[in-house]
Amino acid sequence: MRNLFLVGPMGSGKTAVGKSVARLLRLQFVDSDAEIERRTGVDITYIFEREGEAGFRQREREIIAELTQRNRCLLSTGGGAVIAEPNRSVLRDRGFVVYLHTSVEEQAERTAHGSHRPLLANVANPAQRLAELMAVREPLYRGVAHAVVNTDRRKVQAVAEDVAAAYRAAVFDAVNCTAGEPAVNPQRLDVVLPGTTYPIHIGPGMLDDAAAWCSQIPSGPLLVVTNPTVAPLYLDRLLAALQTAVPGRRVHTCMVPDGEQHKSLDTLSQVFDALVEHRIPRDGGLVALGGGVIGDLTGFAAATWQRGVACVQIPTTLLAQVDSSVGGKTAVNHPGGKNLIGAFHQPSAVIADTATLATLPPREYAAGLAEVAKYGFIMDAAFIDWMETNAVQLRERDPVALAYAIRRSCECKAHLVAIDEREQGPRALLNLGHTFGHAIETGAGYGEYLHGEAVAIGTVLAAGLSQRLGWLSAADIQRVRNLLEALGLPVVAPKLGVQRTLELMRLDKKVLKGQLRLVLLRRLGEGVITADYPEEALLAELQAAVA
Repeated sequence: MRNLFLVGPMGSGKTAVGKSVARLLRLQFVDSDAEIERRTGVDITYIFEREGEAGFRQREREIIAELTQRNRCLLSTGGGAVIAEPNRSVLRDRGFVVYLHTSVEEQAERTAHGSHRPLLANVANPAQRLAELMAVREPLYRGVAHAVVNTDRRKVQAVAEDVAAAYRAAVFDAVNCTAGEPAVNPQRLDVVLPGTTYPIHIGPGMLDDAAAWCSQIPSGPLLVVTNPTVAPLYLDRLLAALQTAVPGRRVHTCMVPDGEQHKSLDTLSQVFDALVEHRIPRDGGLVALGGGVIGDLTGFAAATWQRGVACVQIPTTLLAQVDSSVGGKTAVNHPGGKNLIGAFHQPSAVIADTATLATLPPREYAAGLAEVAKYGFIMDAAFIDWMETNAVQLRERDPVALAYAIRRSCECKAHLVAIDEREQGPRALLNLGHTFGHAIETGAGYGEYLHGEAVAIGTVLAAGLSQRLGWLSAADIQRVRNLLEALGLPVVAPKLGVQRTLELMRLDKKVLKGQLRLVLLRRLGEGVITADYPEEALLAELQAAVA
């Protein structure tokens, strides 16, 4: 993790950004293409002409295999380096990989006047050629990357600072937060989607720092949706920040009841009534100040008000900061099931002020840790190790450990959302424990279990079913239970009965063509979405847990 590697298409600015990052982090900068030219004494275009692309790729593999073995090296790779699996393997294994995402339009603009682009030489339609290359390479860039940073319409220094922040967090993870006391500085991550990009700002005091995020929010009239629990703590500060960002702006407030039982169509109607009363126009928007319920209600209202207006998420609970505020899933509950009525609507920005977590009741704070643990179970075994080591620090809300846990969780979610925005594939991994958990929430009555508590119990049930399929060992199950308990979460299911639990699970949105898809664990750190499991195995797990 001491090395930093940049991947991305031609025109993404890997060399310029790399040199800037190297200065910030005091790393040795090297460019693989430039190193090939230095050693051969000829430029890359000449190598392509004499040896063809195959000859160049062989040289590239050799140079990358060598350079990645250096210590504290920042390597900028060629746009096609990710094509070769050996390159992807050594890059990911020997350092921290950042993908500089750049749209095809931006690539075409940046490469229009360059002659040092062999794959664009004598091409009649460069933009089309760039699009063809990206169709093949985009999944490879994302697959090898530990983090994604958007470069479109951004200055080199701004991109470099984001890359440096991601690297610092990775190195901090490698040395473990107990080894020192690094400062907790504000950080920014970008969620990069085909049609939009938006930032996640993370850090203490972000609520007051309008200068950091005001450019990402609408300049028109706003409606802030909050509840009587959160409003006395943070509403005045937020209103002051919004007025500072745009003096004279109209900002109105809508107060709705607190609690999961109020995430309903009736409460949603109150938000719409406020939008009508205050005549919020299409160039305005909504701001969600609160936890997951407020975020879901506000996001759904924004998705449907005048066919869609901007929404800013300002989550004040841990669960919302690491999960529900990111990714654009919005919904309200129905008496027949949780989150059955909703829409996808990405926010304009997410402002995660970690200082707001200090006021959370212990039970609600612990519920958020269930979603943090989820990311380790489905996609990051090293994160599981880190949480096991730092469970006490997380329980005690240590600011350094908490800042890292939030950032890593958001990185994991941003990665899955970027490759599957509307949950048609791998994004559904985020539902680990949720199908069981939603049944527990509904069956026990909304409010009896907090969402994160139900997800924790559901995660244990999913792990148990995974063991019945031969994927997890008894020791793995114990690790799952031990970690969740160490984080202050319940692991024993309420006795709702097998048939009632199964009935509620079948109301879940993951049912397709009559088959109940579940997120299970092939191993710790690798989730799988499947409907291919014996019915008797599921019944046996429910019999053991809820009968």
